[in-house]
Amino acid sequence: MNVAMVVINVVALAAILLALTFLLTGWGRAMSPDVNLLVGVLMVLLVVHNLSNTLEWTGVTAVMDIFEDYILILTPLMGGFFLYSFMQHRAEEDLREREGTLQLALDSNELGTWEWNPVTNEIELDEKWRSFLGFDVEELEQEFSTWEELVHPEDGPIVQGEIQNLTHGEPFSHRAEFRMRTSSGDWKWIRASAEVVERDDRGSPVRVVGLLEDVDEEVRADQRVEQLNQLLNSISNINEIIVREDDIDDIIDKSCQALVEGDLFLSASIVLMDEDSGAITHNSAAGKTSYLNDWLVGDTDEKRPASIDMVMKTRQIQVLETGRCSEDCDVNGEKPFKCIFVPLLREGEVIGILRTGMERTEQPTEDERKLLSEVAADLAFADDKIRAEEKLHRSFINVAETTSRVLGVRDIYTQRHEERVARIAKKVAERMGLDEDRITGIYLGGILHDIGKIAIPETILTKTGELSDLEWDFIRNHPEVGRDKILQDTDFPWPVEDMTLHHHERLDGSGYPDGLEGDELSTEVRILGAVDVVEAMSAARPYRAPRSKEEVLEVLEEGKGEKFDPEVVEVLVDLIEEGEIEFE
Repeated sequence: MNVAMVVINVVALAAILLALTFLLTGWGRAMSPDVNLLVGVLMVLLVVHNLSNTLEWTGVTAVMDIFEDYILILTPLMGGFFLYSFMQHRAEEDLREREGTLQLALDSNELGTWEWNPVTNEIELDEKWRSFLGFDVEELEQEFSTWEELVHPEDGPIVQGEIQNLTHGEPFSHRAEFRMRTSSGDWKWIRASAEVVERDDRGSPVRVVGLLEDVDEEVRADQRVEQLNQLLNSISNINEIIVREDDIDDIIDKSCQALVEGDLFLSASIVLMDEDSGAITHNSAAGKTSYLNDWLVGDTDEKRPASIDMVMKTRQIQVLETGRCSEDCDVNGEKPFKCIFVPLLREGEVIGILRTGMERTEQPTEDERKLLSEVAADLAFADDKIRAEEKLHRSFINVAETTSRVLGVRDIYTQRHEERVARIAKKVAERMGLDEDRITGIYLGGILHDIGKIAIPETILTKTGELSDLEWDFIRNHPEVGRDKILQDTDFPWPVEDMTLHHHERLDGSGYPDGLEGDELSTEVRILGAVDVVEAMSAARPYRAPRSKEEVLEVLEEGKGEKFDPEVVEVLVDLIEEGEIEFE
């Protein structure tokens, strides 16, 4: 054999030995045993064949020549097997690498997987998914109905809608979020995604795969932010109510309603109590109020729930876990329900309690407690403000009534007239539906409307005979004296000066001192002007006897719409007919 043949055979032998080494140590293990045996036999035959040719083993060569044709045929096959083994090994290594990367991604993102066969309704849930909810493998059957039963009843329609979209070829929302029941009975927020990966000949899905993500903390954090924003908005609304309203009942009514406008509180109620006796003086409730009835009626130590007594003693926020809400606000009949009692304090003493009810398992956050304390402080301030205003109003009235009595020392008729005008005007204002503050102002205006007569000589005021023109000028000048000389520097929160100056004005402009007409006359002036005439006619004066009821009614009817406001006249007529106005 020549040198070239020797070199070629040595190279071939080296290649075969190298291939054999790779086959037996790595890639060959990826193939079946039968394939490895066949490749091994071919390797041996090739080695012997090449050695016999190279070393001129005559006897061996003669034997190997018998298999030469087979070797020549099978050698390409061996190369093919070798190439297949190499490619298969590389593919499996790549697959294992991808699976590792995918599992790492699932683990790092806390993602669970699921696979569903809509035909058999079987569902396969991985261990990660089960760990979200705290179930062991044997606790859940591999049925789609089992999965559906874990979905929160309120979220069931959302899930069913997504499934319908999926099976009809529409995309499944990649952020479909819903609650699922855990092994402990609590609810956890889950985000799901799904995709149909296989359909039958008719296009119906036969294999659906998807991912599930535990987003409970994320969703609840978003909810807490939203709820805090709602509470801040409620506080803003309550502050506007406190500034706008001047009646404590209106304030607590509208404040309760403001607290339940969002979804943070199912119910809200406020009680104000007498500082000395502890009895409830004002109360209001809004939202799901059936649970509140048991504590709104309790105004003694025997009736009040222990939670209120605890607030009274500690002067601090108390949280009561009731375990359930009332029947009318519950889907399943049982829900975690917490009542938060917040004291309203004045100089450290409890003057009322704000109570809110919320549906949740966890305790109120520190931010929620602080904001509720702010609401309670605002309401306590409102109560103080109303009390101070009421005290101030009472002082105004006391001063006015005292002033009227001082006038009565000189002119008892004028004092009695002012008092009667004030009482009748108050009744008219009440019948006309004016608010309490305006009614108080009209009463005060009635007490002071003739205060200018203090400047009129007593001889004129008590004169029994007919008055001269000069004396009538003194009388007719009393509105301006009352406004300019007595009330000018006062600062009443009601239009008392206007009522004092213009209570003799008439709708047709025939009155005095300014000849006002129509819309120039305020409601207060319209009421006081008509009442002044009725009282003056119905009572005796030093210079004349009282007029009869019929005469008064006639004057009212004649002046209705011309001199007197029609609505005021109708109310006065009703009061006269009902005997609410006395005739001397």
